[in-house]
Amino acid sequence: MKKNIISDAITDINPAYVEQASDYKPVAHKARHTRVLAIAVAAMVMVLMMGAGVIAANGGISGWFSERWEMTTEETITEEHLELVDSFSQALGLSETYDDVTVMVDSAAVSEDRIYLLLKVDGDLDSVVTDYFYSYLTSDSIGFTAGGSSFYGQDESGATRYLLDCHYDYIGEEGDDEMLCTLRVGDMNNNGDVDVIWMFEFTLIRNENSHISLTEDGEIITVTTEQLDYDTYYNPVSVDVTVDITDIVLTEFGVSFICDNTTASVPYGTYTDLCDVYVYMNSGSEVQANLYIEEISDDESIVTMYYYWTVPVNLDEVASIRIGDTAIAVS
Repeated sequence: MKKNIISDAITDINPAYVEQASDYKPVAHKARHTRVLAIAVAAMVMVLMMGAGVIAANGGISGWFSERWEMTTEETITEEHLELVDSFSQALGLSETYDDVTVMVDSAAVSEDRIYLLLKVDGDLDSVVTDYFYSYLTSDSIGFTAGGSSFYGQDESGATRYLLDCHYDYIGEEGDDEMLCTLRVGDMNNNGDVDVIWMFEFTLIRNENSHISLTEDGEIITVTTEQLDYDTYYNPVSVDVTVDITDIVLTEFGVSFICDNTTASVPYGTYTDLCDVYVYMNSGSEVQANLYIEEISDDESIVTMYYYWTVPVNLDEVASIRIGDTAIAVS
């Protein structure tokens, strides 16, 4: 089986990241390859972030989610929604200082397949990091991993915030929710050479997602989604792909389904998906997926798709989802 990862959340990517991800060699227990649009890595997460964005009023990962929710939907996050975010969150509060520049691992939110890690930097980062601010996360409990940064800004104190946001495969012991992790932060040049400056060890607590099945056993839904043909790189052509899908499962963090490529107008995975997948809230607001992962069977007849929302949602507040041109109610 091969796995492809696409994120549309990052721009201005250092070419060294793309080359490093493209040269990834599959791990022994599962044959995969990686296709990169923005950033993808194996067994570690790399975050590239330059500069600072808006000023943030709230601290911690819950504050970040609140702000991102309001930016995405133009609505204030509900108390029930924030309680859900808190249930996946944990404070870390670790810090290391080098040449008057302090990096803090502030807090995290961890699901069964997603990690959000909030970092803060206080001091003149440019005096220490001359090329690219670089961080990567490793753990014996984490296998194939892909991620990047979807937002950055400053808190009230003026510290710059960086969000490490990634999908991961859990390869630890079943029933063991603790993942001992190492985070290395430093400077990476255009050749991909890394100078590790700050390093942290901490334990992340893995939390289970809720799962809602949106299809009956054996139920088939035909959908048409918009994708891009990048064969002509400077002038990509939009392509509509029609395919039968089954086994649609919704969680707080995204939605997954299985595509039958034998029914596809164009084999799913041939083109770059535009994340033409949305979740609609009871309030009328919408959230688009910003990361997707493909798992393609060896004969390429079956493709399992995993789409992830920009910010996790409260399933009690979800009205429907849309996959391409097909809306599906959530009861």
